[in-house]
Amino acid sequence: FAEYQNEPLDSASDDAQLASADEIMKKISRVRRGMVPIPATRLTAFIDVQQRVLWWTVVAWEDDFTGYVVDYGTWPDQGRLYFTMGNLTNTIEGNLVNMSLDAQIFKACQSLIEQLCGKDWERDGGGHVRLDKLMIDANWGPQSDTVYAVCRESVHRGLLYPSHGRYVGAA
Repeated sequence: FAEYQNEPLDSASDDAQLASADEIMKKISRVRRGMVPIPATRLTAFIDVQQRVLWWTVVAWEDDFTGYVVDYGTWPDQGRLYFTMGNLTNTIEGNLVNMSLDAQIFKACQSLIEQLCGKDWERDGGGHVRLDKLMIDANWGPQSDTVYAVCRESVHRGLLYPSHGRYVGAA
């Protein structure tokens, strides 16, 4: 209900309906994690920059914009499937000690970029593909310049794009 443009429905109202198991199952691609589906023609990734952790996702796309989440996670890896920002056990600052915040974010981004761009992603039915594009959140004010520097200086710079998301309300 929180996805209703910051005006969630009251869960007790008649308009608030939870998705049924059948509705959810219709949305599942049934493609194994880490596997690029046969119809997908593009593979992209996104890194969300936070102070304590980098969140990332890899998505395969068909030409009609049908998308498949191929993989996702954090850097550093949390070593478990369920966690929140409030209970992270493995953090950037814990892995990159004795560095400024700028240096920590720079090194964390470099490491994750290498992990994602250096990987051959397996294609369902055989073969491998590599990322076509990787966008990195450059909207976190204090770290915008750091993200731009990472994109400029990376050996994968041809695939990297700083990204500035903007909130657009229902109106």
